[in-house]
Amino acid sequence: MNMLKKRNRKHEEENYWQSSTDMMVGLLLAILLVMSLLLLLLTHKDDHKYDQNATGVSTRQSVDQEAHFVTTHPFTNRYDDDDNGGGGGGESHTNGHIQPYDDFGKTAVLVSVVDEETGNVIKQSGILFELYANQDAVSGLQTLYTYYPTKIEYKQYQTTENGTFYLPEKIFRGWYSLHNLKAPDKYESGRNTKFEIRETRDWNDPFLVSVPLSPAKNTIKLRAVDSVTRAPVPGGVYEIVADEDIVLLDGTVRLEKGKVADVVTCDEQGYAESKRLYLGHYSIRQKEANRFYAVDNQLLRVEVKRVDKTETPVNELLCEKTEIIYTLRDTYDNKPIPGAGFMLADGTRVTTDNNGQVVLTDLTKGTTYSLTLEDLPAPYRDGKASQSFVVDARGYINGEAKHQAEGQAYAIRLSASVADKLLRQDVEGVNLTLYDGNNQVVDSWDSNGTDRMIEGLEPGSYKLEAAGRASSRISFTVRDVDTIQKQAIYIWTLLDFILLLVAALLLAGLVVLTVSLLRRRKRKKAQQQEQQEQQEQSEGEVKADD
Repeated sequence: MNMLKKRNRKHEEENYWQSSTDMMVGLLLAILLVMSLLLLLLTHKDDHKYDQNATGVSTRQSVDQEAHFVTTHPFTNRYDDDDNGGGGGGESHTNGHIQPYDDFGKTAVLVSVVDEETGNVIKQSGILFELYANQDAVSGLQTLYTYYPTKIEYKQYQTTENGTFYLPEKIFRGWYSLHNLKAPDKYESGRNTKFEIRETRDWNDPFLVSVPLSPAKNTIKLRAVDSVTRAPVPGGVYEIVADEDIVLLDGTVRLEKGKVADVVTCDEQGYAESKRLYLGHYSIRQKEANRFYAVDNQLLRVEVKRVDKTETPVNELLCEKTEIIYTLRDTYDNKPIPGAGFMLADGTRVTTDNNGQVVLTDLTKGTTYSLTLEDLPAPYRDGKASQSFVVDARGYINGEAKHQAEGQAYAIRLSASVADKLLRQDVEGVNLTLYDGNNQVVDSWDSNGTDRMIEGLEPGSYKLEAAGRASSRISFTVRDVDTIQKQAIYIWTLLDFILLLVAALLLAGLVVLTVSLLRRRKRKKAQQQEQQEQQEQSEGEVKADD
C-alpha cells in the first residue's frame, strides 16, 4: 500500500509516518536514560566491612562484594525523616515490611554482654537474643538478612567467645529491644534491653549496645529443730560460708573460699532465710545456739541453685540439748541402782529411776553442776557416786552435747559354803548357820551344792557353823570392801572315808609289792654269788691238776 501522496506543493509527496518515527526515537532515548539511572543507583554502595560472628554474619570485604539487606520494620517505630533517608528513596512496602533497597540512612549495631554489677564483658559464646522493634519486646520481632554469598535469614543472634556480636544488617532509626533467650551459666535470663537509634552509623563506627545481665542468685532457707522432739528451736545464729571461690564469667571472684557470705538468726519458729547469694557451694555452721542447746560443730553443706519452678528446699538443722545422763551402777554385777537420792547445788533433789538414771536438762552454759549423794537404798554403801560436771561456753561437757556419766555403789557381800575335806567339793544337804560377833544368828540355810551369797552385812567378826556342831565352827572378819569375801567350812564325809580306805588299801598293796620285789632281788643276787663261787672253785681245781 502506498502510504505516500503528493503534497499540495507541486512535485512533493506527503509522508504520514514522520511524526510517529520521531516519537518512537524520543521514547527509546527516555528508556535508555531511566535504565542508566537505575544502573547507577544499583552500583552506588557503601564501602565498609563487618566481621563473621557466631550467627553467620560475614564481613564486607569490598565494594564488589556488597549485598542488600532486608528488615521487617513497622512504620510506627521509625523516623520517616526524608533528610536522613528514613522513609523515602524508592522504598516499596508490602504488609508493613520494607523491601530490599540501599541501606543508606541505616545504622550498624554492635552488641556486648556485660555483668550488671561490675560492667565487665561476659566473654561467653552462645548467649542468645531476639530483636524487637519496640521497647517492651512483646511484638515486632525483627528478621534480618545477609545476602552474600547466599541469602540467610536471622531471627536469633548469639554472642561470640568475646561476648559480643554485630546485628547482621543495619537497622533504621527508632526504638528497639533485645530480648535475652538464653543466659550463660550463673546469670539470669529473660531480661530486655531497650535502646534507641537516633543517628546513622557505619560498620567501622557502629552504634554500641551494652546488654547487662545480672548474676543469678537464690536464698538458703533453714529451720532448726530439736533432734529428739522435732520442735522448733528459736534463737540459733548461723554463718553461711563459701565452700569454694565463687567466680563468675566476667572473671571476677565474688566471694573467696572460707569467707562468710551471710549471718542469719532463727525466729520463733526456728526459721531463717539468707539474703540472695551467688550460685555455688556453701556450708552452714552454727555460731550461737539457744540457751539450752549445744552449738552444733557439724557443717551442713548446701548448693545454691538457679531459681526454678519448684520451691527452694528448707534445710533442716538438728539441735541437741545439753544433757547429763547419769547412771548409778552396782560395782559387782554392773546392774543399775534405782532409788538413790542426790542433791544439786541449787538444793534440788533428784532420784535415780528404774534404770538407775538421773537426766539433767535445761543446763546453762558456763556452769558447773554437782550431784551429791544423799542416800542409798539397802544394802548399798557409797562407792564413787557423787560427781561434778562443767558445761562450757558452747554447751558441751567433755566435748559432748549429751554427756553419759556413771557412778558406783557397792554392798558388803559374803560368799559362804561347805565342802569336803579331801576334794574341796561343795557338799549338799548340810545345814549352815552364820553368827555375828554377839553370837546372834544372822542367817541359816541348807547347802545345795553352791555358794550362799549374803548381802548387807556390817563390818565385824562372824562365825560359821556346820550341822550344829560347835567343833566345825570357824571365825572370820567381814571387811568394808566392794569385793566378794569368801568363807568355807570343810567337813569329813562318807566319800572322804571311802577315799581314805581306798588310799590305805592301795598303800598296803604297794608296800607288799615292794617287799616282794626286794626279796626276789635279794635271792637272785645270792644265787649269782653262789654260781660265781662254784666257777672260781672249779677253775682252781683245774689249775691244781695241771
